[in-house]
Amino acid sequence: TSASGQGHTVRLACIDPQGALVWTVDTGIDSAFLQRILPGKSSTALVGTRAPVPGKVSEPLVVLVDHGIGAVVTHSLWR
Repeated sequence: TSASGQGHTVRLACIDPQGALVWTVDTGIDSAFLQRILPGKSSTALVGTRAPVPGKVSEPLVVLVDHGIGAVVTHSLWR
């Protein structure tokens, strides 16, 4: 997560075989509301919602993270 405790976002990182950090990305998904992690060969999809805002419904998201370069593509699940 982006920090310890509640109300923080899920982060992903890639580490090379020597243990060096290649990339790290913030998904924007609240760590308490991560619903699914769907790993694939070239990317990982995460499903969840943004951090809650008082008086509003949190936006549901699917976030795709490219394994090669750490590129993030975010799609809203609202219609």
